[in-house]
Amino acid sequence: MSPFEPTRLSQAFAVLKPDLSVDAVTVSPTIYSELDSKYERFKNHVLVSEHEFTEDWPSWERHPAGDEIVVLLSGQAELILRKGEGDERVVLSQADSYVVVPSGV
Repeated sequence: MSPFEPTRLSQAFAVLKPDLSVDAVTVSPTIYSELDSKYERFKNHVLVSEHEFTEDWPSWERHPAGDEIVVLLSGQAELILRKGEGDERVVLSQADSYVVVPSGV
């Protein structure tokens, strides 16, 4: 892939490496296990990705190794953040609004 070729984040995630260079990684069904293996479980790396959802997620997720930034590109999203002291709901309803989800939440 040419570094000057426009790419959609939904098709190729961007990995920001410790030296601040970027790898474009083509999305595949096994991408997350491949990313963990290739990028040392993301120690000192940052993943930039895009996902489109039209329905509720059937499961929870947690990022134990770092914070997560969720940016709304269009539409509306409600996030339920499960914290030790109880759940907190966050609604994103304006394009380019975002929330920082702390590590472990």
